[in-house]
Formats: sequence, C-alpha cells, structure tokens
Amino acid sequence: MGMTGGQVLARVELPLALPLVLTGVRIAAVQLVATATVAALAGGGGLSRIITAGFNLASTPQVVAGAVLVAALALLVEGSSRRSGA
Repeated sequence: MGMTGGQVLARVELPLALPLVLTGVRIAAVQLVATATVAALAGGGGLSRIITAGFNLASTPQVVAGAVLVAALALLVEGSSRRSGA
C-alpha cells in the first residue's frame, strides 16, 4: 500500500527540495557575475577591464561606471532567475 523508495523520491522529496535547489542555482549565478570582475586582475579580460583600467589611470568615473555595469548585470541575473520560478 505504501510507496517504493523511487516513488517517495519522485513524488515527495524532489518537489520539496526543488525550491531550495533553484535558490542555490540563483545565488551561484549572481555570485558568478559578481566575482567575474576579478578575472581582469588575473588577465581574463571581459567587462572587468573597465574597472581595472580605471584603477590604473586613477579614473574614478571609469571605476564607478564599471561597478555600476557589474551591479546592473547582477541585478538582471537575479531578476530573471526570480521570474523563472526560482
């Protein structure tokens, strides 16, 4: 009369765990965007070149512009992942 182990996993445990798993994926995506800016310091290039070029030139507006772009991208990833059900 009871469920098998696979049925318990598929019908009870996975549906209960799914919101937590998707939250972890969302947090990981935002952290990936936020830490990708460090790649320029290691020679990775990308958007973080704007920030590090500002450091090299002592250009505060360029550093702020790069930081605002990275923050906007992180918020975009956060917002899009929330709309998708995470």
